[in-house]
Amino acid sequence: MVFNRFRLITILLSVSMGFTSFIFVWALDKDDLIIGKFLIVVLWLIELQALIRFVNKTNTSLSIFLEALKSSDFIPKQENTDSIGKLNLSYNNIIEIVKKARLDQQTQYLYFQYTLEHLSTGIISYKKDGTVDLFNKSAQQILGIRKMQKIGDIGQIKADLNLNLQNIEVGENKLIHLKSAESERKILIKASRFVLMNEEITLLSLQDIKTELDIEELNAWQKLIRVLTHEIMNSIGPMKSITSTTLNLFRKNNITIKAKDINDEIIEDTVLGLQTIQERNKGLMNFVKSYKKFIKIPLPTKQNINIEELFQNLEQLFKDDFFNNKIEATFFINKEMESFEADNTLLSQTLINLIKNAIEALDNSKNKRIKLNAYTIDSKCHIEVSDSGKGISDEVKSQIFIPFYTTKKEGDGIGLSLSRQIIHAHGGNITVETKLGKGSKFTVKI
Repeated sequence: MVFNRFRLITILLSVSMGFTSFIFVWALDKDDLIIGKFLIVVLWLIELQALIRFVNKTNTSLSIFLEALKSSDFIPKQENTDSIGKLNLSYNNIIEIVKKARLDQQTQYLYFQYTLEHLSTGIISYKKDGTVDLFNKSAQQILGIRKMQKIGDIGQIKADLNLNLQNIEVGENKLIHLKSAESERKILIKASRFVLMNEEITLLSLQDIKTELDIEELNAWQKLIRVLTHEIMNSIGPMKSITSTTLNLFRKNNITIKAKDINDEIIEDTVLGLQTIQERNKGLMNFVKSYKKFIKIPLPTKQNINIEELFQNLEQLFKDDFFNNKIEATFFINKEMESFEADNTLLSQTLINLIKNAIEALDNSKNKRIKLNAYTIDSKCHIEVSDSGKGISDEVKSQIFIPFYTTKKEGDGIGLSLSRQIIHAHGGNITVETKLGKGSKFTVKI
């Protein structure tokens, strides 16, 4: 309404000036209208002054509004009801809205800052040129650095840490060790990147997980010790019993019998007992060899692997197994995936273990199907090995990656744990999805 009135008044003054000019032109040929011509000129000048004054007043009011908007101040209210007074009132309403919006924005920012400073996770954000925007207290405590203007400043204090931070890829999880005179920290770092107002921002999260890792490591050792104890006692118990039984064959009432009292039955029982001890000893030795094999996995030598060739080799390797067990095996490769970096030997060993497990999981199943599926997500290679078997219970699922844990009568229990260790050495992981009666799916992510 105010702006409509401003436009109307401007138009009326302009029209009035135009009409006055028209009359002045008409009166130029009239010699008897000398005084009239003078009055017309005066009237035109008055109209021009009124228009200039009106526009200047509006511009001044607009300038005051912009300055007030900049500092969120109010424009002094005017009692008159002309257009300028109403314009000031509209300006003040706008300023009040802007001021409230700024207050809300500042409140949200302070809330964000408060939350950020009280996070146990360290947060660092920096621009493409390395300028640090966020560096909360947890990050300061974790890194032992109080101030940081450039991300490269870390290199002046901890060169190895700076190298780890600069080389971390987006979406990657990297575990680093920070040692000091007082303590040792195990820091999990994750990076993400986004664009804000045409500015590329890198966000790093740092979490001290030493306590959690120590607890998990202790639990892992306890599980491993239970498995080792179980396997060793399975061998030592029968050997002790057989040794005691064999010894009793040659002693009567704690007195060793004479050679003349040894008969064929005693000899046969003794030989049978020694054979049993030998077999159990052999089994124990194989167990120890499996343990040595598990803890001595070589570091992966990465090379470019063609996924199609890898699948062809696996298909040929298990061709007879699939045929003899009447298994329908399918191999699928996403068209966007051609090759990736990995140790061909170690990765093949992992996939062989998973396929063997899938074949064994199909025992007593009606519709036997195994599917290998390869695709990429976020530049990471995913290889799925799924079966239509009986599935895995929750209790077994929680322990299948524990070294030497097995539900098979003749298994050594290192296949899956060995596979996971191989993939971890590649910087990846193995996950499992399963449902009883529906089958299982193991996914290798590198």
